[in-house]
Amino acid sequence: MNMSKFLIDIKNYLVSKGITESIYLVSLPDSTLPAICLYEYSGEQPDTLVDIYKPRLQVKVQVARTAYETGRELIAEIESYLQGLSNTQLTNNYIIQSFMVTGTIPLQMDPEGNMEFLSNFAFQVR
Repeated sequence: MNMSKFLIDIKNYLVSKGITESIYLVSLPDSTLPAICLYEYSGEQPDTLVDIYKPRLQVKVQVARTAYETGRELIAEIESYLQGLSNTQLTNNYIIQSFMVTGTIPLQMDPEGNMEFLSNFAFQVR
């Protein structure tokens, strides 16, 4: 499974659902707010006999310290699109199913004073 293509598929899916904020892959720049970043992290062992992969995805939303409600609303919107996504063909991957591993995790302010919210998802992909 090509994780870069998976992340791009998820980014394009969120854009197709109307997410207009900047979405980055694996690295969040310092200057653009609000911003979303998609990170891959260790998933489960793939079932290569039936060609099913089980990647995990972390979504980070970063907003200015005065935009707490905006950050909460944005992460909730993303969660609504990714939680329970199933039987969906994206450009490079077929999503069998997805589920939220953790709900919204509000983080302390980062060193620049920005608010961050995280949510984690597990997927089954063919």
